[in-house]
Amino acid sequence: MKRAFVDRILLGFVLFMISVFFLATLFDEQKVKNDITNLKTLALDTTNTLASLYIKGVKNENKTFKEAICSAQKLAKKLAQKSPFPNNAYAVEWRSSDSSSLPTTVTVKTAPYKSDVFWYRFLNKKSFDLKSVSYTADLTSFKKEKKFTFDSTPDAVQYNLVGIYESGERSDGTKCVEDNPKPQIVMVNKDNMNKGDILGGGSFSGNAKIFFITNGYQFGNFQYNPARNSSMSIEDTKVEFTNLCSANTSNRPIYTITDDDNNKYIRESGNNKRQNVIFEDKDLNIDGENHTHKIKKEEHNNYLYFVEDTKEMSTDEEEIAKQWREDNINGRKCDTTIVRDKSCFDQWEELASDSSNNISKEEDVGNEYITITENISSQKNLNASQYSYDADFSDMSFGVSISYTYIQKKEITQADTIINSFTCPP
Repeated sequence: MKRAFVDRILLGFVLFMISVFFLATLFDEQKVKNDITNLKTLALDTTNTLASLYIKGVKNENKTFKEAICSAQKLAKKLAQKSPFPNNAYAVEWRSSDSSSLPTTVTVKTAPYKSDVFWYRFLNKKSFDLKSVSYTADLTSFKKEKKFTFDSTPDAVQYNLVGIYESGERSDGTKCVEDNPKPQIVMVNKDNMNKGDILGGGSFSGNAKIFFITNGYQFGNFQYNPARNSSMSIEDTKVEFTNLCSANTSNRPIYTITDDDNNKYIRESGNNKRQNVIFEDKDLNIDGENHTHKIKKEEHNNYLYFVEDTKEMSTDEEEIAKQWREDNINGRKCDTTIVRDKSCFDQWEELASDSSNNISKEEDVGNEYITITENISSQKNLNASQYSYDADFSDMSFGVSISYTYIQKKEITQADTIINSFTCPP
């Protein structure tokens, strides 16, 4: 009887120890699973970090692709050292799929890893061998965004409505206004704007562009004298266009403005000089001409001094611009006679064609620039060879900043050529 009792105690103890050991090995197995997950996280996070930093360096900071690669790898290495595998080496491959030698993919591959265990040692197994993990990012996958800010209205007598639209293109190559996202009004009264105010409250897509309706604030019973505000606000004023990209037509857009009191005003581009809609895409304008141009941000004050629209500049800014004009273009200023064959911007571009003048051409303004506008810049005389109206391109100006963000893709095809012809400094 006593022996049977002892046997039961021993059997219970053995079963208890087996259960404990079984649970202990489960802890080991969970540790291995965690290591596998952490290795995948390390590879994936490093891949995304390298891709994001590369896009940022090349697109936003104007670095060469070699500089962008090296700075990306340096920071990614620091981040990896904070992971659970600080000493685990990983290989990075930058590959190109075309003849330009610019990388189109980046691949991160971790080294094989031994996951140490404790309880499995009693089963003569000290560790589990984990296979290497790799991820590849597509460097051609990125999102372009624009942010618009109010800069100034140096020479704008009119009260223009300003909006943002999504620029599109039909199958025949003609420009058009997209209906998604819908165009929106971002400025109604220039007198209520301060330099640096963000238009539209945030970022827009890379295809977003500016349009404006000359003196559109006059809709809604606005008048100059005696002064009376328009029944329009950014929050409640709406704009709609017909003849959008989705329409099978080459007709120019027709806009409808709805003010805060739900009054509607309909105009076709070109019907009324004082309530004309003007687009950044010149093909959409009634005259087929440019009413907007781009100036490098750092050179905008110099341009205003060249045009002699300096009334919104501080004394210091004006003095600096004046000295620049004397030192670089020998005091030259824009020819603003009533009838001339070149606008002020055309004259500016002529100066930019001579590198000794230290002026950037429109095509070289980069990711931070000023959009300058002219309400009726391209109204020409009958022989279409001379401007018969003001063409200073200083009516309104808006700051534009462009940024690029890497977009992660789940599946991509790895590129062909490995770029390994250079080494990064330590």
